[in-house]
Parts: sequence; structure tokens; C-alpha cells
Amino acid sequence: MRLRYSLVPTVAATEGYVFGGGCEFALHCDRVVAAHESYLGLVEAGVGLLPGGGGCKELAAAPPSAARAICSRR
Repeated sequence: MRLRYSLVPTVAATEGYVFGGGCEFALHCDRVVAAHESYLGLVEAGVGLLPGGGGCKELAAAPPSAARAICSRR
């Protein structure tokens, strides 16, 4: 949570598979730069569990297109 409320702008650069904690880490950053081959997702939600690192709260505040992409595991 310190990352989310930091006074310093934060950027996550992703490439490849970014699931679980990596996805939650990216959600807490101010900006995310994703490679074309990046796959982001909260795999916990796929098996009926709630993400532990505040992923649900950040996902609810995310733009609809980003939230849709993460929830559909595309």
C-alpha cells in the first residue's frame, strides 16, 4: 500500500505473464507500460478466492477497459 500512496510517481513495465501478486503490484502503480505479449490477471478470482494485496479495491477503481481485460484473463 505504500507504493500506491507514494509521493513519487511509480511505473510498472510488464512483459510476459503477470499474475497474482505481480498484477496487484502493477495495479498499485500510477502507470503501467505493458508489452504486446503481456498477460495480466488475478488468478485467485478464477478459482473463487479474493486477492490478498488489495487487488479488488484497485481493480474497482481502474478504468473499465483495463478492469475488463484483467477479469477476462486476456
